[in-house]
Amino acid sequence: MDAQDVANLEQLVNELVDRGDDLRGFAMRATFYEPETHPESHPLLSGMRLVANAHDLKLERRILAFSDKNLLQYDLSWTGDNKLLVNTAQKVSEALSTTVTSMNLQPQFDFTFIGAPAPDHVVIPGTEEE
Repeated sequence: MDAQDVANLEQLVNELVDRGDDLRGFAMRATFYEPETHPESHPLLSGMRLVANAHDLKLERRILAFSDKNLLQYDLSWTGDNKLLVNTAQKVSEALSTTVTSMNLQPQFDFTFIGAPAPDHVVIPGTEEE
């Protein structure tokens, strides 16, 4: 995450909290297309475990069959005080970047929040205005 990404994330978190959303944390997914990363003996697994342990993250690993090849995904999730969310996400992003760069890997990263929207933003099926 560069400085602009951090500023954007900080602004978004503040807007969601001000709106009344129940932010409980975040999840990051790294998808690796390189087949050499798939065996558990590849150093990527130990690198991801180090990142997870250092930042109190839950780590999940899966290999997905997709078309004619397999993809490796790591899901990292963090829950905690939303005042720590931006700083934690920044540190995790830096650690992941260092880990994958050192192995010359180029995963796709996805980021999402864990929590629930403010009650007045919840749409109940069958009540949508037409």
